[in-house]
Amino acid sequence: RNLSFSIRAGETTALTGPSGSGKTTILNMILDLNPPTQGMIAVDGRDLATIDRSSWLKLLSVSGQDVELMEGTVLDNIRFRRDIPDEDIRWAADVACATEFIEDLPYGFDEWLGDEAIRLSGGQRQRIGLARALASRPQILILDEATSALDEETEMRVFSAIKQDAGRTLIVVSHRPAVARLMKNQIDLRPPAAIAKLR
Repeated sequence: RNLSFSIRAGETTALTGPSGSGKTTILNMILDLNPPTQGMIAVDGRDLATIDRSSWLKLLSVSGQDVELMEGTVLDNIRFRRDIPDEDIRWAADVACATEFIEDLPYGFDEWLGDEAIRLSGGQRQRIGLARALASRPQILILDEATSALDEETEMRVFSAIKQDAGRTLIVVSHRPAVARLMKNQIDLRPPAAIAKLR
């Protein structure tokens, strides 16, 4: 309620705040899943509600905390039924720090992931999810706790690699202060009184 902020194109922004403060709700509105009940979301000054939804969604890619994998190879899971060249798949896996564990699998990128890929750890699944989101080289990348299962060192390497691919708008939700500090901008969703107490 009564919230107003800007996310600058081509920059990195962290959405922070306690559980229930509205971080995922904001992401769902950006993804045009839930319209705001008051006010509007504007894209370069234009109401998102007036923009063709399919055109808008082509600019976006999202990765979350829980990654659903399908029956198929690692390559299939990163491509995710899209027409994406192998070189872009491998680039995305490199940026997501996934190549290092993929190449240790018996068949590498051709490893079959059946039974919902239960052989993979949570962190490995998340890195495949990140690679999937990156593979289409989106203009806007949204990460909703997408690295929560990674150890801190790997998480920092992932964000360092993502930020090196300059020009992309990156919106990150994370409860980890170290991740928020990596972003150029931070939108804190705690009430002003709660922020003042911390200071």
